[in-house]
Amino acid sequence: GSSPSPNPTPEKSVACTFLTDKDRRSIAGEAISLVAPAPPAKGSDQCRWVNSLKTAAPTMVQVAVAPIQVWAKSVPTQVDSALRTGRATSDEKLLDQLLAAKKEIRRGANKISDKEGCEMFSLLAQANGRKKGVTETISFPPFGTQIAAQARTCKDGIYATVTYSEIGLKPSTALSAAVLRLVRVVAL
Repeated sequence: GSSPSPNPTPEKSVACTFLTDKDRRSIAGEAISLVAPAPPAKGSDQCRWVNSLKTAAPTMVQVAVAPIQVWAKSVPTQVDSALRTGRATSDEKLLDQLLAAKKEIRRGANKISDKEGCEMFSLLAQANGRKKGVTETISFPPFGTQIAAQARTCKDGIYATVTYSEIGLKPSTALSAAVLRLVRVVAL
């Protein structure tokens, strides 16, 4: 066998090629061009750009991509979480589909097709209150001491996220649209 290659330095990550300076400026209104260390999850590629390495809470754009089979490993946990919040339990068909997805992943996430993986992504989005069949979502999760705007999508077997954070970030339609536009660029 071949020896494992050392981890690539952040700026060598393939994810760092997915958004241009112009793309990042389009959301931040300023240059976000310094690559900050951001170790990716196993099996995925990640790149994080910031406007400064000297501040604890920089303006940040982060991209992560993975084969949908890698993302799918988290399906059982996500299904359990969706069931706990109770949204899915009132819809019997959705409940059956979620439990079937969970069972399928238990047999091996690497065995699912790209299409099945993207269908699971849509199913979980629906379980979390999104419209049936969505292929992209936007949310505003906590990020460190701040809030971030995060767009996620599944396209052609690739799971991609773009996360944007800045001090005093406020959720808005314009911001949602900007982050969704970037995740579409990444997932092309």
